[in-house]
Amino acid sequence: HLLSGLERATEDAITRLPKSKDGQMRDYGLRLWMINIKDLWERTTEAPFKRDITDSGDPVTPAACFCVAAFHLISPDYATTRILWEMRHCIRQS
Repeated sequence: HLLSGLERATEDAITRLPKSKDGQMRDYGLRLWMINIKDLWERTTEAPFKRDITDSGDPVTPAACFCVAAFHLISPDYATTRILWEMRHCIRQS
């Protein structure tokens, strides 16, 4: 019952999310993952959840490096740029 309730709540929440404008579609799975990782990072470290990158788009800060490395364990072929873009969006929403 709990899992089916969670599934219904998730489906309902997704239908209420605003439609994206022009550009890439948001990856709501990555978005949810990033929100949870931000929470985990802030509860377990004293380092800020910051996203700094090099001119070539490589992560620099410990939080950014962690997010990229951790998500690549889940989905190795996922573009680093999309992970970092979602991280930036997550930070802006805080």
